Amino acid sequence: MVLSFEIYSRMCYVLPTFVRSWFGSLDGRFSTAVDRFTSRYVSSGYIAKELSNLQLETSSLEALGMNLRVKTSNQMKNVNAIYSLDDVIIELNITFPENAPLGKIATEHNRVTSIQQNCQAWTLQLVKLLNYNNGTLREGLTKWHKNLDRHFDDFSCMICFSLVLNYQGTKYLPQIQCKTCRKKYHSNCLNTWFKTSQKYECPLCRSAFM
Repeated sequence: MVLSFEIYSRMCYVLPTFVRSWFGSLDGRFSTAVDRFTSRYVSSGYIAKELSNLQLETSSLEALGMNLRVKTSNQMKNVNAIYSLDDVIIELNITFPENAPLGKIATEHNRVTSIQQNCQAWTLQLVKLLNYNNGTLREGLTKWHKNLDRHFDDFSCMICFSLVLNYQGTKYLPQIQCKTCRKKYHSNCLNTWFKTSQKYECPLCRSAFM
């Protein structure tokens, strides 16, 4: 009995996706028994180990960029990741189910407005990695962070290299786009560029602005 428990626990830690798939194939009565057993004897240890592993890797994860902060909570069984760039703040909560790893990890975004659809797609990638591919929290958060970086790199103003421009108390996003290279600029930055260079052309590709 003890050996069976050790083998099952080890499988939960090493191959959670396999265990979850096996659990989904069980009939109702046996499924209920496994669910209760896992929730009582395995889940707390599994969650604690996952969060502990992430805590050990948090410094290296945050080293990916100064705009990422990660916090874990054993009591709440969740991970809170905050991505900040200029005045843009995106918060991701990852929560373990009570019967982990049998149940699926849940995610929720807070403080997301203009890129809601993109965030949903990136979160879906993270969920697939964690729930179906034996991915680690570090791998999932790294992918999420890189998706955000790539997105905002494309949208940052190519003159001031910032996403948000605070001008006379009003905040602006880059909205004027070059039709050739497709890069965007703040209107104030671009007007200053035109006056300084005395040319009405894209600062990046030098195509004429019409």
